[in-house]
Amino acid sequence: SDVYKRQAFFLAIFSYQFNASMLSPALPSMSAQLGADSNTISTTQTVFFASSAAFSLFLPRLGDLIGRKRTTLGMLATASLGCVISATAPNILTLCLGRALQGVTGPIISLCLLMLRERVTDEKRYASLLAITLCANGGIAGLDALAGGWLANSFGFRSVFWTMAVTGTLGFITILLFATESLASNASPMDWPGISSLVIALSSLLLSISMLRNNEHNLAIVALLIVISACSFAEFTRIEQHSKAPLASIDYLKQRSTWGFLLTVFLALVGVFATMNGVIPAAAQHQQLLSMSAQTSTLVTLVPYAAVGMAVALIAGPIAGRLGYLTVFRLGLAVTALSLGFGIYAMQHLTIASLIALSVSLGIGYVGFTFIMINALAVALSPANAPGTLPGLNAGVFNIASSMSYLLLYSVQTGVETSHGIAYGYAASLGIGFIAVTCAFACSF
Repeated sequence: SDVYKRQAFFLAIFSYQFNASMLSPALPSMSAQLGADSNTISTTQTVFFASSAAFSLFLPRLGDLIGRKRTTLGMLATASLGCVISATAPNILTLCLGRALQGVTGPIISLCLLMLRERVTDEKRYASLLAITLCANGGIAGLDALAGGWLANSFGFRSVFWTMAVTGTLGFITILLFATESLASNASPMDWPGISSLVIALSSLLLSISMLRNNEHNLAIVALLIVISACSFAEFTRIEQHSKAPLASIDYLKQRSTWGFLLTVFLALVGVFATMNGVIPAAAQHQQLLSMSAQTSTLVTLVPYAAVGMAVALIAGPIAGRLGYLTVFRLGLAVTALSLGFGIYAMQHLTIASLIALSVSLGIGYVGFTFIMINALAVALSPANAPGTLPGLNAGVFNIASSMSYLLLYSVQTGVETSHGIAYGYAASLGIGFIAVTCAFACSF
C-alpha cells in the first residue's frame, strides 16, 4: 500500500515537472508552427509560471480545509484539461489559456508532502520518504527535457502536450485509487480578501520582472505594475491585521522562523536558479567557448546535474532524519556556494571536464540537499492550524526569486561581457550567484 502511495505521489509530481520542463526545448517548434516570434512564445511560459505562483499561494491552505486528496485531484484534472487545450490550440491566446490551467499544478509538491506527513509520524521515516518522493521533482535525471526536444522535433510541439495530458491523467487515477484523504485539525477558514490582494501583488510583480527580462522597455507600464504590486501588498498587510482568520498573521510573518526562512530561500534561488537553467548551458553553446549544440549541452550539463541530484536526494532524507533539516539545508547551501565559486574559475578556463564537474557539484549541493530541505522546512515550520500556509508563501517566493535570478544574472553577464569579454561575462554572472548563495548560507543562521 505504501509503495502504491509513493508511486501516486511520483506521478503527481511528474505531472508538474513535465509541465514545467518538457516544453522548453519545444519553444522553437511552437514558434515555427504557430507563426509567432520568440518573445510572444516566451509569454506562454510566463503565463504558466505566474499561474503556478498564484495558485501556490492558496491551494495548500484550501487543501487543509476541504481535503488535500480532493484538492490534488482537482488540480490534476484541471491541468490535464489545460494540456488538451494547449495540444489543440489554434493560436497563442488559446495556448496561453491552456498554460494557465496547467499552472494549477504549482503547489502539488506541498500537498503531496502534507499528505505524507499526515500518514507518517515517525520523523526519521518521514524524512526518508520525503526525499524519495521529492527526487521525482528533478525529472527523469534530466531526460524529460531531452524527451521534450525529441518529441517536438519528431512529431511537433503538440505531441509534448499530449504526453503531459497522459501523465496528468495517470497521476489523477493513481491518487484517486491509492492516496488517503487528509485534513488539518481545527483549520482556520479561508481568508479570500487577503488571498486576492496577495495574488494581485505577486502577479503584478512577476509580470513587471518578465517585461524587464524580455527587454520590453515600456518603463511606464513596468512602473505601474510595481506600484500596483506595492499597493496590493500594503492592502494585504492591512487585511491580515484585522482578519479573524488571516492567511498569514502579521505576528507569524514577524517570526524569525518565517521571514528568516523565506529570505534564505529567496537569496538561494536568486543565486542558483538561472545559473543552471540558463547561464551554464548558454556558456556551453556559445560559439567562442565550447560551441555545443543544444542537445549536447543538455547531455553535458542538465543530465549530470539532475541525475546526481536525484541520487544524492535519496540519502539526504536519512541524513536529515539524524542531523535535522536545518543542518542538511546549510550543508547544501555551503556546497552550492563552493560550487559557484569554482564556477567563476571554470568559466574563464572552460572545458568539457570543468563543465561536467560544475554541473555535478551543483547537482549535489542544490538538487540533492538544498531543494529537498527547502520543501521539508516549509512543512515543518508552518503553523499547526494552517499547515499549508508556509508552503504556499514559499512557492510564491520561489517564483519571484527564480524570475529575479534570470533578470539579475543575465544583466550582469551582458554588461560585463560588453566591457571585458565573453568569459569574464559568464564568470561575473556566477560571481553574483556565489554572493547570493553565500548570503543565503549566512541568513540560514
